[in-house]
Formats: sequence, C-alpha cells, structure tokens
Amino acid sequence: MDRGHVQKQQRMVDAWSAGDYEAVRALVHPDCVVESRVPGGRTIVGWECVIEQLESMRGTLWAIGPMKVQELDEDTLLSHATVRMPLENGGHSVTSIYWLTTYREGKIARTQAFRSEADALAARSRSAAP
Repeated sequence: MDRGHVQKQQRMVDAWSAGDYEAVRALVHPDCVVESRVPGGRTIVGWECVIEQLESMRGTLWAIGPMKVQELDEDTLLSHATVRMPLENGGHSVTSIYWLTTYREGKIARTQAFRSEADALAARSRSAAP
C-alpha cells in the first residue's frame, strides 16, 4: 500500500520549514485545495495560492515535537502535530492540529486542517460516502 506518501509529507514539512518553495511546488498538485476547518480558516485553491499561504505562515506557526503521520488508505494520510501559533490580539496558543491529506498523481491534491482527530475522520467518512 505504501506509495511513499508518508515520506513526501515529511519532505513537504521540511521544505516549508526551510523556505524551499521550489521543493514544495514539486510536491503539490497544481489544482491543490487547502481547506482550514479551524477558527479563522479559509479555503484556497491552486498552486500559487497554496505557496502564497505557506509563505505567509512561515515564521508564525511552529511545531512542538514531531509530526505523527498515519496512512489511512493508499492515497490518504492523517497527520498530527502540536503547534504554537500566534493569537489575533497578541501572544501565542499551543494547540493540536490534524491534517487530512489526499494525494493524486503522486502529489498533494487536498489538505484539510482540523482541531480534532474525530473531526478529521468524520470529514473523511463524509467525503467517502456515495
């Protein structure tokens, strides 16, 4: 079942952390959709918008501890990390974020961010329903 997506996910995080947007671009499908289901989140579509969003987040979102990645099926991963992120009115918050990532043609086609594993898995179930 392993198509190397777990390793690609780690390469994506490493490339973003290093500010290597050419490496990010190589891992992201041109029609990628990124959907944030966390407060203040939004949906962005397309390669350039994804790169722009990642650039804007760099230096403001920090992982605390390693990212855990679980393969749900041959094209879907569930990742989890505890992150430190800025609050709107100053200061920072420490929270868990779960990313549901779908691959198409070997590249990241869709990523959804959730505050809980249950929400991420429920969204996956809804999208898989006929």
